Amino acid sequence: MEPHRFVMDPSPSDPSVLTRQDKHISKKIWEEGVRAGFYGIAKLGFIKMDWALITTLVERWRQETHTFHLPHGEMTITLQDVEVMLGLPVDGEVLVGSTELNWSELCLQLLGVSPPPNKLDGSRLNMKWLQDMFGVLPDDVNEVTVQWYTRAYILELLGGSYFADKSGEKVHLIFLPMLEDFDAAGRYGWGSAALAWLYRELCRATDPNSCDIAGALILVQLWAWSRFPHISPAIKSIQPIVNAVDDTNANADVDVDVDVDVDVDVDVDAAQPLPGGPYGTRALRKIWYCERDQGIANAIDLADCFLPRLQSLNCKPMVVTFRAYSKDQILKMLHERLMGENTMIYLLLYSDASSLLLLCLTSLISQLLGFPNYIPPYSRTRGPALLRGVNYASGAAGIRDETGTNLGDHTSMNQQVVNFASTVQDMRRLFRGDNNALNSHLSKCIFYSGMGSNDYLNNYFMPDFYTSSSDFTVQAFAAALLQDYSRQLTQLHALGARKVIVTAVGQIGCIPYQLARYHGNSSRCNEKINTAISLFNSGLRKLVDRFNGGQLPGAKFVYLDSYQSTKDLYLNASSYGFEVVDKGCCGVGRNNGQITCLPLQQACEDRRKYLFWDAFHPTEVANIYFAKNSYSSQTQSYAYPMNIQQLAML
Repeated sequence: MEPHRFVMDPSPSDPSVLTRQDKHISKKIWEEGVRAGFYGIAKLGFIKMDWALITTLVERWRQETHTFHLPHGEMTITLQDVEVMLGLPVDGEVLVGSTELNWSELCLQLLGVSPPPNKLDGSRLNMKWLQDMFGVLPDDVNEVTVQWYTRAYILELLGGSYFADKSGEKVHLIFLPMLEDFDAAGRYGWGSAALAWLYRELCRATDPNSCDIAGALILVQLWAWSRFPHISPAIKSIQPIVNAVDDTNANADVDVDVDVDVDVDVDVDAAQPLPGGPYGTRALRKIWYCERDQGIANAIDLADCFLPRLQSLNCKPMVVTFRAYSKDQILKMLHERLMGENTMIYLLLYSDASSLLLLCLTSLISQLLGFPNYIPPYSRTRGPALLRGVNYASGAAGIRDETGTNLGDHTSMNQQVVNFASTVQDMRRLFRGDNNALNSHLSKCIFYSGMGSNDYLNNYFMPDFYTSSSDFTVQAFAAALLQDYSRQLTQLHALGARKVIVTAVGQIGCIPYQLARYHGNSSRCNEKINTAISLFNSGLRKLVDRFNGGQLPGAKFVYLDSYQSTKDLYLNASSYGFEVVDKGCCGVGRNNGQITCLPLQQACEDRRKYLFWDAFHPTEVANIYFAKNSYSSQTQSYAYPMNIQQLAML
């Protein structure tokens, strides 16, 4: 069962007067902080540091064992201490950041302002400037501005508490990319990273020449107070705040005295339970909190108030032995967390926005593979986010560089390969130059490339803009495309791609755009175009056989026959509920295909009955059909020599 957690609520204690809290900016900014996982530190408040205590503990710290060597034995700060005292998640995704980003540009993107050069020291930002810039949230701000202020606030928390800089004046910006998406930020193991950072700083401080220390020193102080109650500040008062969760082994006869008689019942779903460590819920019926001179908050109540109470009731903890991990065990865990099967990324090299297999289809396939969100675009993906997938798609682009220029600027397949090469360089830095680890990671990734349709739609069969139809016969043009495509896919393999999906070009001779321009009588579709496409498709399937046959060592290519799947769907349209197969649900002119769907235009009443949404693209219902066939088809008519599900399991 998932543990209950506190829910932060900035609402007024008496809502009868302040009735507009739901529309107040404080609610929004605090909710962003909760989503990002920083409830504990936000509630911690200010605690005056006992530097004499910190110095004493540093003198007892041994970097050989990462423990404090004390007269009665060894002790150390554990992940459970981090979670209980600071309220930080200790499990989740590994924090891996880059130190070679354009920090000024990054701040402009995620904070809305670029700091002056004298406020940046490498990857460290001056916290005083940060506080001055984001001290007071203006009134009537939009969602984007709220996110900027939230990120700045979290950076202050990180720089002042979790990952304190030894100067005490700067915060590291390597954490800023991880705050781009607050939901994603909440999935990181911030507590594990904070403890590792603290261990490193404690080790560094043991150097005789060191005169300062950084890291989560507040954790060191709170840990010392909880382990040595006689040195902790005096308790002013104790009050019960919530009924504890019953335990079947609890001792119901224990009588617990409290300083006040008021018993405040709170829904247990809103309460923080006892950790499942050495104490559990044995002999407990209440959880208390205390107030200290320094303002201790709920996030550390268990350690600072509860443990002394347990001792007074003679409830002793079980002895838990923490055995140190060996070097090989640590490396194995890091490898599993960073390169495990569940970290497979889905690199989209899809750029035929006019194809029958448009980006909607690849998004549906990614959902079938277990990805909860869209694969982010290359232009906005940097740092650790690269490990979760990149979308290099560019509308109207093709295998040939000139394809699609009639529709404006775009990124051709050649440039997309160059962009992927840049991504590999960034990944190499994330893997600290370990090429074996990087190649192992890339070998688990799935690359999806759907190219070719624009080379026919927006090149060969557009003689008013391009000369390719006069320069090449249909056979020569297909051969030229396959030669270029083979080179591009070979370059991807050289960069580390091993699991690659390529798609045939669908029946673009049957889309509303072509039907609106076709005046033949012998066939519903423009078979001249479909015949030309078939030459490319048959060559692409043979290319896949050569790649899988040893031409590209270790390669596993899958050929999706989009032509056959679109043909079968058209022939059996009525059995799938489609009533209209020759015009778009939304568009202008003949077959709703002369001009694509315009803004504010009235679409058809029931798009589920239409095979096409507009002049070029299938409806969502059709795309779901294509995606499911590609993912789990049991026949090689749609996916050859295996389906996507089987490819993912290799």
